[in-house]
Amino acid sequence: MMHRTQKRTYKTMVTCFALLSLCPVANAQWNTLGSDIYNTNSGNVGIGTVLPISKFQVTDGDINLESTNPMSVYTPSVVFSTQSNTGNQAVGSVWGRTSFNGDKWIELGTSPNNALMSIENNGNVGIGVAAPSAKLHIDGVTGAAFKVTETGNPFPWFCVDSRKVGINVAVTSWTQTTLMLSGVTGTTYLDIVNGATTGFGSQIRFIDPFTMQPRHAIVDDLSSNMMIIYPNMGGCSEVMTIKGKLLLGSPVTPTPAGYTLYATEGILTEKVKVAVQTTADWSDFVFDKSYKLPTLRDVETFIDNNQHLPGVPSADEVVCEGIDLGKMDAKLLQKVEELTLYVLQLQKQNEEQQKVIEGLVVWSKK
Repeated sequence: MMHRTQKRTYKTMVTCFALLSLCPVANAQWNTLGSDIYNTNSGNVGIGTVLPISKFQVTDGDINLESTNPMSVYTPSVVFSTQSNTGNQAVGSVWGRTSFNGDKWIELGTSPNNALMSIENNGNVGIGVAAPSAKLHIDGVTGAAFKVTETGNPFPWFCVDSRKVGINVAVTSWTQTTLMLSGVTGTTYLDIVNGATTGFGSQIRFIDPFTMQPRHAIVDDLSSNMMIIYPNMGGCSEVMTIKGKLLLGSPVTPTPAGYTLYATEGILTEKVKVAVQTTADWSDFVFDKSYKLPTLRDVETFIDNNQHLPGVPSADEVVCEGIDLGKMDAKLLQKVEELTLYVLQLQKQNEEQQKVIEGLVVWSKK
C-alpha cells in the first residue's frame, strides 16, 4: 500500500508531465523575431474566457499600459492604424499624460504632438485645446468650433464660428455680426452687431433675408449717450407700430386706462396735431339755429353750485382722469362761441336801449 507522501509525489510528477506535454502545442502558436513575438493564428484571443468574440477579449480583468520611464510625460498609447503600400499608417491614438507637478489626463489625436481631444482627471473635457479650463472647452482654430446640424437642412441649428454665434443661419454670410438668429429659412433675421468704440456702438438689427440688409435697428449711439430706434431702414411703408402700452420715464403708472402712451416729466415738442374723427366732435353746432343757448342766469346758478363752467370738467376730474386735448379744445371753443352769442345778444340789447334813449332825448326837447 502506497504511503501518503509517495502519493503526493506521484501526483506532482503526473502534473509536470502533463504540462510538459502541452508546451509544444502552446509554443506552436507563437513565433519570435528578434525581441518580438507574434502569432499567426487567424482566430480570436481570449483572456478570462474560452469563447472570445473579437480578435482580443479580456473578461473580468484590466489592461494596464505602464511606462517604466519616470521622466516621460507620455504613457504607452493605443494606436489605430491601417495598412497601405507604404506600410502601417497611424490614423489615431489614445494615450495618457502626466505632468511633472502630478496632473494626469487622457488625450486623443493623431500623435502625442497633435492632440485633438483631452479629458483631465478633474472632469474637464477639451476639444481642440490641450488644457481645458471648463467642463467642456472647445477651441476652434479654423472653421466652426461647435455646430449642430440637421440632415437635408443647409442651415445649422446652432453654430459657433470665429467668435460668432448663429441659430438656424449660415455663418458664412456674416460680417460684423456677433449673434444672428432666424426662425426658419426665408424669415426675417435678427442679429446683434459689435459696433465701433465711437459713434454707433452695439446694434440690434432686423435683417431682410433676401437682401441681407437691415430693415430696422436699435442702436447705442455713443456720441449722444442715447439709445436710438431706426425704423423703416429698408423702405418699409410703416414707420413704427407699437401694439399695447408704451411707458416713458420712471416710475410710470398706466392710469387712467384706455391709452397707449404714458410719460412722466412732460413731453416737449414743436408741433402737436390732434385728429378729430367727425364734425360732431367739433363745436360748430353752437351756431346752429336749433341750439338752445343757456341763459346767463342759469350759468350763474350752475357756477354758484359747482364752482366751474357747465360742461367743463372740474379740477378733481382733471386730476383723476387727465385732459383729452381734442375734447377739451372743442369744449373751450364751445364756451367761446357761447360767449360770442352772449356778446351779440348784449349788443342787440344795447342798440335797442340806445334807440329808446335817443327817442326820449328827442321827446324831452319838444
